[in-house]
Amino acid sequence: MIRPQQAVWLTRAGALLAACLLATTATADEPEWTKSISLDGWSWAASGEGVRAYERADEHAPPGKRRLWERYEFESPRKLPGGFTYLSQVALVEFDCNGRQGIITETNYADRNKAGDQLSGGPWESPPWVYIVPGSINDEMSQIACMPTPAQVEHNYRGMPRPKAR
Repeated sequence: MIRPQQAVWLTRAGALLAACLLATTATADEPEWTKSISLDGWSWAASGEGVRAYERADEHAPPGKRRLWERYEFESPRKLPGGFTYLSQVALVEFDCNGRQGIITETNYADRNKAGDQLSGGPWESPPWVYIVPGSINDEMSQIACMPTPAQVEHNYRGMPRPKAR
């Protein structure tokens, strides 16, 4: 019998495994514009029309929150108020793991791979919290950031039978 705590963990573990499998197969059918993207230690997280998202963990979140470095590479230039155009963006995002996120700091780059002229915003001590749109790339990033840590998994298993190795 699977207990509720185990079901949550197994669901998240399955989502992580699916993401890993997608990451290994996503490059075969990627559009031409993505072939010049250099990962440099970033992990593929999600894809959307004209955008690729990558992530890197950040261990400095306050209690009850999670943080994730997010990197976005765009097919065509995006424009900020004031006219600055960018193809690459890196942001430190904080999640409350209850459907909201806040941006701590972000830097936009004129060229892909975090290159070219830069325009930064932040850091903001108390980021404005916004609700995450279900099914969006931000929702996928939130699920990655809010996955249980190994210590939480160990805590959830205390007193429960462990799954048997196959």
